[in-house]
Amino acid sequence: ELPGSWHKELFEYCSRKNIIFMSSPWDLAAVDLLESLGVGAYKIGSSDLTHHPLLKYIAATGKPIFMSIGMATFDQIDEAIEVIRSEGNDQIALLHCIVNYPPELDTVNLRYIQELTKRYQRPIGYSDHNIENGPSIAAVALGATILEKHITVSREMEGPDHGHAITLRELDQLVADVRAVEMALGTAAYQPGKAEFERIKRARRSAYASVDIEEGTEITMDVIQWLRPGGAIEPKEADRLLGLRAARKIEKYKNITWDDLV
Repeated sequence: ELPGSWHKELFEYCSRKNIIFMSSPWDLAAVDLLESLGVGAYKIGSSDLTHHPLLKYIAATGKPIFMSIGMATFDQIDEAIEVIRSEGNDQIALLHCIVNYPPELDTVNLRYIQELTKRYQRPIGYSDHNIENGPSIAAVALGATILEKHITVSREMEGPDHGHAITLRELDQLVADVRAVEMALGTAAYQPGKAEFERIKRARRSAYASVDIEEGTEITMDVIQWLRPGGAIEPKEADRLLGLRAARKIEKYKNITWDDLV
């Protein structure tokens, strides 16, 4: 917990650095403090998901809410959402969270993010308390649009969170990796891109003469082979090709075209 006097200094520093300042208020007085600073959004920890009076008080500010849902059942999540919405606030993002710091990897259950996205149709994030960045990167690939990480200047510092926090250098790497994943995800409506179209001819195969083929010779697999680059008669057209005859002499290793055949 941060002393109340620190919040103003931190808020002003974040403003100078163009960082959105948020804090998790544990009681109504803390909400009033944050409102006096002019915070733009609120974070609710998993432990307060069932603290409905606090949820209502925060919701009444009209600010966006990032709510961790560790230890919660679907019924408890539904109730919390309804409490917030009852104050006319539907700006709610849910953060999947395992309340064990750090959690064992086989307990993280990142596929839950996909179920939350399908069920709630609102922004879904991941509150990651692993030292490794892998779970966060995978969470983004599974649809998470928000990540929460604990940050420290040294894991050797005293305090409950430093041991499972990532360093500033690791944060830089996480941001770079996430941006790379976001770019690589692309779209589900896939079509070959420009770069692939330029490679198709070199990558695909077409019919070539494996021997000198004299005029009138029937085209069989004994006289052709499928080689790169493509660009003429493709392997998928084999049934149409086989049985035709050479309209002229076709030299060995020549790429066969339909004009060479009758």
